[in-house]
Amino acid sequence: MNPRSDAFVSAFVDAGRWYKAEIAIIMFGAVGGLYMFERLLFDDPAPMVNSWPSVVIGFGLANVLRLASCLRWAVPTWSTALFITSVYIDVVWLMVIRAVAVNGGHDVLPIIVPVAFLASLLIVHIRYVILVPAMLTGFVMIAAVELTAVPSSGPGMFDLMTSGAIIVVPLISARFHERQTRLTWERERRLDELSTTDALTGLANRRAFDSRIADALAQDSPVALAVLDVDEFKVLNDTLGHAAGDDTLRAIGQFLTDSITDERVLAARLSGEEFAVVWSGSDRSAAIDDAERLRRGIGALGLPSGRVGVGVTVSAGVVWLAPSSPDDPDRDVDTALQAADQALYGAKRAGRDRLVISEAPTNGSVSRRQDPIDHKRSRALWPSAIEESLGEHDGSFLADFDASGHRARRVIMAGVFVIDLVVLAAAGRALPMPDYSLTVSRWFIAAGLIPLAVIAVVWSTAPALRPRSGAVQVCCVIAIVALQTTLRVFPMPAVDDLLTVLMPISVILSLGVVQIRFRWMLPTMVGLFSLVTIAEVVAFGINGERILTLLAASSMVAVVIQAAYRLQAVAYRNWQRSHELRIAARVDALTGLPNRRQFTENLELLLRELPDASVAAVMLDVDYLKQYNDAYGHPAGDRCLQRIATAVAAVNPSETATLYRFGGEEFAALITTGTITDAEATAQAMVDAVAAEGIESADPDRPVTVSAGLAVACQDDDLSALMARADAALYNAKRTGRNRLVLDLTGLSETSGRCV
Repeated sequence: MNPRSDAFVSAFVDAGRWYKAEIAIIMFGAVGGLYMFERLLFDDPAPMVNSWPSVVIGFGLANVLRLASCLRWAVPTWSTALFITSVYIDVVWLMVIRAVAVNGGHDVLPIIVPVAFLASLLIVHIRYVILVPAMLTGFVMIAAVELTAVPSSGPGMFDLMTSGAIIVVPLISARFHERQTRLTWERERRLDELSTTDALTGLANRRAFDSRIADALAQDSPVALAVLDVDEFKVLNDTLGHAAGDDTLRAIGQFLTDSITDERVLAARLSGEEFAVVWSGSDRSAAIDDAERLRRGIGALGLPSGRVGVGVTVSAGVVWLAPSSPDDPDRDVDTALQAADQALYGAKRAGRDRLVISEAPTNGSVSRRQDPIDHKRSRALWPSAIEESLGEHDGSFLADFDASGHRARRVIMAGVFVIDLVVLAAAGRALPMPDYSLTVSRWFIAAGLIPLAVIAVVWSTAPALRPRSGAVQVCCVIAIVALQTTLRVFPMPAVDDLLTVLMPISVILSLGVVQIRFRWMLPTMVGLFSLVTIAEVVAFGINGERILTLLAASSMVAVVIQAAYRLQAVAYRNWQRSHELRIAARVDALTGLPNRRQFTENLELLLRELPDASVAAVMLDVDYLKQYNDAYGHPAGDRCLQRIATAVAAVNPSETATLYRFGGEEFAALITTGTITDAEATAQAMVDAVAAEGIESADPDRPVTVSAGLAVACQDDDLSALMARADAALYNAKRTGRNRLVLDLTGLSETSGRCV
């Protein structure tokens, strides 16, 4: 078993401790009630109920083991083993009491009571590979005592057969529940990874960095922070292209991952070509030495830099904060980051490829301009995008949930069909009946119960009928239970022995294991069980055995309802996580725009499906974002990117343009239009939209702007070729003054603007 699977098993069993505690309380009350109300329940008390060995073993030992299984000190394996053992003790104890009582002429303990105790295993998060043999072993215990120690009778055999169905059928649902729980657990872990991991480098992302350094600063221990920046990264991108730049960042990320083995040290990618390392609880000299080791190690990789005779180098700034009170105003994330940033820029000014150490910062010692962006105006689109997409697709979830129950519905109704055939064959043979009772019973079964089971099976099997199989299953269950109850209470001799009360109860319980929508299932199960209970009491009166039967049945109905609720809740969370994963994999968390992965997929699709000159790619780069971050800080830079994204995304005439976050300070757009003139107008509108925002930059005479390059797909252009031309046009725009759009006209006719 791999570590991830071990972690799931531990989490799955831990989640069941609360349910074990619930069951322990219920069973404690049930067994205690059996002792306390013995004289009320039984006209002639059952032997052994009040004997001291019975009290110690059946009441004391089983409940002690159940309690122990709920405690945190019990490892998952022992927790499961203790609970199963406690249930086995109850089952054996109850069956012994039943056998002794029946042989003494007191049929006071119906078989459904030990069956109900055994069924508690279904809802306490026992792994399926353990649950199946545990349930079957428990039922074998019940059957062995029933067949060997209890006098045989027709109704007793029918009850035993129905009890087997009650035990076996829910295992289908238990398997589905564990699978859904595992999928949800894995997807939640994957979502956590996506939300805290930088997709390009595999390092922690800015969100994880902020959380980790905030936690470290909140402790009374030393903290060191290093910010590393790739020297002349713009030159690398301009000379070798973005693909080479991405390869460089990946190589640095891999080096940092391989070089850091201490769990107290975190490496993260802040943005673009900037990385950070946080040391928690490290002394000053060790942290500084480690930062220099990492910085020199990156330089020793010999990565191409785009500069003649020089490999990639990095500059670094380090700040170390001594242990102090978490309330110390100097232990502030922004203050520490700004101090490390200033040390980094000191290294840049001193010639790059070096490390500079900052003095311990104090509030006010690090000067930054006031963030020029109104924080309230900037907003990430990510949370609202998720909520909106999930709200729109709830109907899809319900359809998926209904569809997941087709197989279970077929199995359940096929089982009902088989049981009806057995009862039909046994009528008049295994159970002697008067002719009138026999004729009526056979007609009820052959013309009513069997056709209803067949209808439900057909509806859950035929592809054209499946969409309505859930509703049909509910209708068939209602009709079957109504017919069974009617036939059972009809004043005819021996019919109530042929159709025992467990038969309609087992059919009612089946609704909870076939993925019926909870809002349909709950009122149906409660209504049908109420009908059966009222019919039983009115037709046969009240005695101790009937009270125990109905109480045990009601507890099983409650257990199945709770399990069905949990099953649908887990399935819905799994469905949500699945959609969130799709979004997280294709949506930039900062801006809410589609990300680079989605851009690549969409562009490849458009290049295959649309004719020449119908697809234009635009690369946009924020001018002087590095200087903006230096002046206002990275949080302000993030808000600047959000505002730019909002402004450019609004430029979408006739919905022919889609904006993407490409990475760092770069955006990309795909424009689907028939002419280069329309594409140029749309791209120019994007550039103008940013300038019109009037976002104050580090230079008071120049607002934040973007430069853009546009290329049109022609002939056999693939993604790489088209993006290389758009990149070249972008850098031409940078070289010729920024805040402008440059077109790449390769392959286009100068007169028609179409591919030649």
